[in-house]
Amino acid sequence: MTTLSSASASIVTSSELRGGGRVALDQLPRDASDILDILKAEQAPLDLWLIIAREYFKQGKIDQFRQILEEGSSPEIDEYYADVRYERIAILNALGAYYSYLGKIETKQREKEEHFILATQYYNQSFEN
Repeated sequence: MTTLSSASASIVTSSELRGGGRVALDQLPRDASDILDILKAEQAPLDLWLIIAREYFKQGKIDQFRQILEEGSSPEIDEYYADVRYERIAILNALGAYYSYLGKIETKQREKEEHFILATQYYNQSFEN
């Protein structure tokens, strides 16, 4: 079981009872793979994936933000969380919004189009859910 304690702003995992610990949202690891391993091992709710991704974004750690969301929208995760429709859609929409923003601020036409294509793909995928 994984929960988020907003009062202490930390991730509490069931492994904490077995000697694990908390991961403070304001002290997320530089390598998002560490958090992804925890999220997968704990079968954390997808809304927690989104909270963590958003926290990385707030901290300016855009690569980690994108890594969490892209993994959270992978076919493997999609299949495992098949009954959690709205959270899957929220992750896809976050990716769509991110790439829409990149397309908006990009000055090179080719890269602008690539960002908008990715945004469209994520939005279309969310509609299919």
